[in-house]
Amino acid sequence: EGSAALESVVLGSGISVINGDAFKGCAALTTLTLPKSLFQIYSPFDGCTSLREILYEGTAFQWSVIVKDPAAAATLGSSALQYHYEVSLTAE
Repeated sequence: EGSAALESVVLGSGISVINGDAFKGCAALTTLTLPKSLFQIYSPFDGCTSLREILYEGTAFQWSVIVKDPAAAATLGSSALQYHYEVSLTAE
């Protein structure tokens, strides 16, 4: 909560719920990567005015069955959404 300079977040596999004010006040957050293990999203985006891109590791069907409260659905619905996104973590 409250990291105004945070621009991008990658949530690791195994995360199943995003609750409350997880990203509240993260006004610079533009990109959020979500794991396919996610099944509930409850109001974590208050003040995330720059969120433009959601990268989701699962399918469109998996996304459709995630429980989203109205506030989260509104924020997520105004962002570009990509399915089957795979995070590539390589050492440089």
